[in-house]
Amino acid sequence: MSVHLGIDIGTTKVSAALVSADLSLHFCAARDHGASLELDDGRAEQDFAKIEAAVEAAVSALPCERLAEVTSIGLSCQMHSVVLGRRGGGVSTVVTWQDRRTEDEVDDLSALCGRRLFPGYGAATLAHMARRGDLAGWDWAGSPADEFARRLTGAPRVDAMDPSLAAAWGVYDVSCGDWDFAASERLGIPERFLPRIVPSGTVVGTTAEPFAGIPADVPVIAPIGDNQASVLGSGGDPDTDLFLTVGTGSQLSAVVPADVARRIADRPGLDRRPFPGGRVLVAVPPLSGGRGLALLGEAVAGTLAAFGAPAPAGKAVLDRLDALALEASPEAGGLRFRPDFEGSRVRPGEFGSLDGLTAGNFTLANVARALVNGIVENLFGPFPEELLSARRRLVGSGNGLARCASLRAAAEARSGLPLVLPGRREEAATGAALLGAESVRHPPKP
Repeated sequence: MSVHLGIDIGTTKVSAALVSADLSLHFCAARDHGASLELDDGRAEQDFAKIEAAVEAAVSALPCERLAEVTSIGLSCQMHSVVLGRRGGGVSTVVTWQDRRTEDEVDDLSALCGRRLFPGYGAATLAHMARRGDLAGWDWAGSPADEFARRLTGAPRVDAMDPSLAAAWGVYDVSCGDWDFAASERLGIPERFLPRIVPSGTVVGTTAEPFAGIPADVPVIAPIGDNQASVLGSGGDPDTDLFLTVGTGSQLSAVVPADVARRIADRPGLDRRPFPGGRVLVAVPPLSGGRGLALLGEAVAGTLAAFGAPAPAGKAVLDRLDALALEASPEAGGLRFRPDFEGSRVRPGEFGSLDGLTAGNFTLANVARALVNGIVENLFGPFPEELLSARRRLVGSGNGLARCASLRAAAEARSGLPLVLPGRREEAATGAALLGAESVRHPPKP
């Protein structure tokens, strides 16, 4: 039986999955990477060395006898993020999708290049660095997973990128399947920072030496975006299902043929993303998600501490908030919570708010339910109704959705679709592994 490894580099953790092509074999492991740096000025950066250590720890936790049988390695990672590298070794910190350093200049950058950019997009980050002279001394750029693939294969630089990750940087031209070089030039981004685009499933090299029990000479697949990987690994049917992921962030997606995607009207908050097989993932990727619930949990714990009361241990506070949200009315007593703690792609420059407060509805249960409703509305509000009505069920994934019954209830109510959790763990890592399995059986055409 062929065994395939998938690795997902997420915003807060790294996960790994060992699978067979038919999923009769499926092992998973995950490790928090703790790579985020304490920075100010809206910067969100991570230490790549800690990410790399977490990858090795997660992979090493899988059955060693199976690791020796691995025949492909697929990778996925947090989208939009960028890391720089130089000849002779050394990488920058990872600038993640949560980065806000371009908040004040992103409208100018968008007008300059003719494409809508947002803070945290790779192209916006690179353009900002170019303006400040911060690209001097660096020789290439890639996503965190691209850099890890380079290290696995021993390549001298990141030289290839999957369309899904390229599109997430903001200057990818879907009509020709390549970078919009005119746009990147206007942004001042040198071409050396734009890897060549390769078809999804392309082998970018083989392991240069054994890694965590995996032998040398194992094919390594070009990394894909975690949104696409989660859909592949969710267990749903791309032709009939709608895909909802809630982790630290959140995404609502549907897979459609390219001609259908072209007919969907543009609207704020809606993305069209390359998907393996020449299809398109129509997605709503708000900046809100499970992180909003975590922030409410931190506020509750801080309030208890201020009064000298002990906060619930571990994740118990989130579990209690989930239970309170379920106890509240579905309308949250009329409260409206916009959970835009990190800003909004639909309303650039605006942040969150809590509206509709009265003397009778200001309870923690209503606040929790309003927050849940707001997370769900940020996903479904911009989503095309014609796609929603054509789907038969909602396939869920992500730890936030798995843990929070109130989120699941709100998503079902808003969509009018039954929500199913297929129960596959670490969907993005699983999807990356399955792409690797397909790629070694049926290599993509150049």
